[in-house]
Amino acid sequence: MALLESELTRIKYELGFPVLSVYAEPYISIVAIFEQVIRPYLLSGATTTSSTAVVAAASPTPVTLTLADATGFSVGDRVIVDVEARQEAGVVRSVAGATIQLDLVGAHSGTYPVTVEGGESIIRELLGQIRACKQMMGESMGAGALKKVDEIEFHAAGATATQFGLLGKQLAWWRAELAQALGLGGMYAANRGGGSSVAVY
Repeated sequence: MALLESELTRIKYELGFPVLSVYAEPYISIVAIFEQVIRPYLLSGATTTSSTAVVAAASPTPVTLTLADATGFSVGDRVIVDVEARQEAGVVRSVAGATIQLDLVGAHSGTYPVTVEGGESIIRELLGQIRACKQMMGESMGAGALKKVDEIEFHAAGATATQFGLLGKQLAWWRAELAQALGLGGMYAANRGGGSSVAVY
């Protein structure tokens, strides 16, 4: 399953590019690399679906999933099961016809995607880490106000040990990882430093 338009838009935003359509980009010297290079050429693993109901477990438990199509799935493959909050990964232990066995922890129901790990799943995992980090940053806003004082200690000069500051550094790291995975490390660094970008036509 190729990256969705919504995912491409999120990638642009997280890497500091305007969320404009391809046709608007040349007018402001923004690259069209997302639609013209990344989307069509991003590596992907075999993708199918499963409707096998899986119940949550306290620890990784062997589960047999019946796939709509097991083509491209092999023993030892790292497989991504489901999406968003229910997404988890497992290693294929066996393949028999249209079934695979792997260890899972979470619950899965309905019809959900099952994908051999590839570029798309790595990008989706990084986007998930960025979303989680931003959510924690939002929840930490305003936290840390003094409630009671017995003894006060100050951080060393120049230290940024607030939770929000540490999460900000973590967010920058995940964004750099995303840029690196897409081959945009240099462009991302230049974009963050206010450098000019190059248009790709």
